[in-house]
Amino acid sequence: MKKQIFLAALALMAIPSHALAARISAEDTVAGLGTEIFISGMEYGKKTSVNVIPPLGPQSVFPAVLDRDGNGKVKLPGTQTEVSGTYEIEVLQDGETISAGTFETAPDKFDPSESALQTDFGSISADSADSARVIAITRDRFGNTLKGRPVRLISSRPDDSINPLSSETDESGEQAFEVSSGEEGSMSLRAMDLLSGKLFENSVEIRAGRNASDFYRNPAVGGYPAEQARYNYPGYANIYPYQPQFYPPIYNQYPAQQSKPLYSGGRMVGSVIGSSLYGQVNNFDIVSGFQIGLPSELKLNQDASIRITAVDQNGRRVEDYTGLVLLSSTDPAALLPLEGRIQFAPQNLGEKVLTLGLRFRTPGEHLIHAEDSTNPNISSQVPVTVASGGGNNSEPTIAITSHEQDQSVNTEEIVLEGNGPPFINLIVSGGEKDVSGETDEDGNFSITVRLNAKQTDHTLRVKDESGYQDSGNLHLILDKAPPEITSGVFDPAEPEEGRTVNLSVKTEGDAQSVILKIGEQEYPLEKSATESGAFSAGFAAPANGSHQPVVKASDKAGNIMEVRYNLIVRRKGLPKIQNVIAEEKPGAVSLSWDPVTEEEVSAYRIYIGKSPDDFFYTRDTARAEANTLITGLTPGITYYFAVTAIEGDRESAEKSDVIEYIMPGLSLKVTEQDSSLLLEWEKPLQDLPLASFILEYGTEKGSFTEKRTISGELDAYSLHDLLNGITYYLRLTPVSTTGNVLKEFEALGEGTPRSENGGFTLTPGQPVPNDLFPPNAKHSAPEITKHPGAPNPKSGLPLPAWAAIAVISVFGAFHWHRRKTLQMTLQFMRQMESQYRSR
Repeated sequence: MKKQIFLAALALMAIPSHALAARISAEDTVAGLGTEIFISGMEYGKKTSVNVIPPLGPQSVFPAVLDRDGNGKVKLPGTQTEVSGTYEIEVLQDGETISAGTFETAPDKFDPSESALQTDFGSISADSADSARVIAITRDRFGNTLKGRPVRLISSRPDDSINPLSSETDESGEQAFEVSSGEEGSMSLRAMDLLSGKLFENSVEIRAGRNASDFYRNPAVGGYPAEQARYNYPGYANIYPYQPQFYPPIYNQYPAQQSKPLYSGGRMVGSVIGSSLYGQVNNFDIVSGFQIGLPSELKLNQDASIRITAVDQNGRRVEDYTGLVLLSSTDPAALLPLEGRIQFAPQNLGEKVLTLGLRFRTPGEHLIHAEDSTNPNISSQVPVTVASGGGNNSEPTIAITSHEQDQSVNTEEIVLEGNGPPFINLIVSGGEKDVSGETDEDGNFSITVRLNAKQTDHTLRVKDESGYQDSGNLHLILDKAPPEITSGVFDPAEPEEGRTVNLSVKTEGDAQSVILKIGEQEYPLEKSATESGAFSAGFAAPANGSHQPVVKASDKAGNIMEVRYNLIVRRKGLPKIQNVIAEEKPGAVSLSWDPVTEEEVSAYRIYIGKSPDDFFYTRDTARAEANTLITGLTPGITYYFAVTAIEGDRESAEKSDVIEYIMPGLSLKVTEQDSSLLLEWEKPLQDLPLASFILEYGTEKGSFTEKRTISGELDAYSLHDLLNGITYYLRLTPVSTTGNVLKEFEALGEGTPRSENGGFTLTPGQPVPNDLFPPNAKHSAPEITKHPGAPNPKSGLPLPAWAAIAVISVFGAFHWHRRKTLQMTLQFMRQMESQYRSR
């Protein structure tokens, strides 16, 4: 065990110190959006790069630029994050991996063109027992599969059976369905992503026939030999051809020769790569007419169903047709479904079936004509023979009073009420099944009817058993989806009590009304005339505190959606302070203003800042006095003040007008340079004549050992011959022309000369007494610990110090009257040397 710890310690010691502190990280992102990679703790000056390894595809290397602290940032473009999954990232210096990390990329939103359908067979037997398996694959625009998406499979024929084998897509983005039918013919299958409400752009065709199963058993037509039969996969009987295993075709990870044949749009295709892997999109042609399906012979007053299909010039159904079809008849008294206005929606897939929606009331030969509302050339018509018999009433004799034409309802079970002749037996058709009822002695009736939950449009009709009495068609729309409230914004977000608040609400769906309810009070919102789904209203803010208003949106079917919000109402603010005045005081400023008299206040709050928009400090007065004294301000600096009144947690709704004040005095700005400091200042008063400035400085705070006199006309001065790395403390005092030293205007500053080229730099130490080494005393230098770059202690003073002493000696020969100043400089240098040796 000790040996293992020792080896681990050796391995840890072998890692460079900068590598232990190095770190690389990146924010998680969405496919195609890109991200930023952050690196820190790197060694400055080395060639640095970032290696990005995606879940699929080649890795990429990006150069990184570091600052002097070893930190950097690399922006990864969206083209590098189009594959979802876990990305690995590494930071390298001079080809060596220093640190590594990961980030996650989530798939983008659902894309109808990249998503697709596939089926294992293009033909089944029309016996309701034979079935085909259809798989819907949801993907984003980059081909990443999406899990957890519920998909609905829709057939072009209402009687086909579709059984979902799972409630949503799995990890591979797939949701399987079992499709069967007892009706011969061709079915077109489309899929809808329920979360987005969008249809897949491609479809699949499956043929149902009496001998359709021969297709996959007959090798002559590309099927499987009869002796192989169908592979009975556990749990899914008779849906797979003979195959040892079904390979999900994700990124073509299985060999093509092992992949099972796929069907798309009724065609057999092989295993392919990319978005076409799941089938090819059907290219629907332009609609050129309509197929009208109804019996060629009808009896008078006989209810008939009609099927209208939009077709192209080749007779194929145009599934993306969404026009309005106008239906008419040569029988002027005929009852037409939906009053002859048939609207096609995307979910109808180019075909609408109107059950028991047509009735002729005049015998003879008639025509049913259908045309597109925008282009009369797109039209078709079929003849119908109407035989006499029954009745020939042209006007309804039974009235429905409980519902209106084209009314929307939000429940399958409705109650039809109306009136007609007394004591007759009635039949209500058009619901899930026909329902019987009767009128009372006053001719009133009330009959409960259940609508087909799988349909949206319903055409109901009430008639007597003989067919003589009739209500005519009643078109109802079953709508159970409530409108969606997408946003609700209160302006202002935190209003004062009693103030007007504007509420803006946006909805999706067919919202007819929106109501705001706060407590017991309700406020109706007005619908926008220019923006769809937008509602707004203004109301008075309630009492201060936290409220939970409820916004209710309802549609014409009666569906209601409620959203609860949180609204915080503040107490009414105090009045605005007026007439703030600033007056100069010795070393301070006095502020005064008009006191608040209309309301009780406990104190005033003063806002102080160096910008009119940014107050970095506030202070409150002890009492409700309309003046205060502000001290501790820096001379020469421009300050901004504003005042508010306060009372408990209440404050003025807005600050007073901001005033500007320049604090009298000097403001000293110090710029650090190589072996020097640049001093800059502004004169304290423009009308105050100055004779000079006294500049004092030293290496101890509060102790100024050097003094210089500067002309009173200057506003900048460069202090040279200083030591890099030593902090100097400075004091600048103006002197008037009368000789007065203006200490009230003195300015303090500090700075440390620095060299960009590095090199030997002294560091400050403790002061050394002047009598530590008396003249002629013998002493030995104490042993010191050297740091890299320090001079050898045995060599004496550093070279810059000797150079300074030599210069002083030369100038001393010619300027003996400055001997005292040179002695002070020499003493200062010795102190610096002593501080260096003492470290």
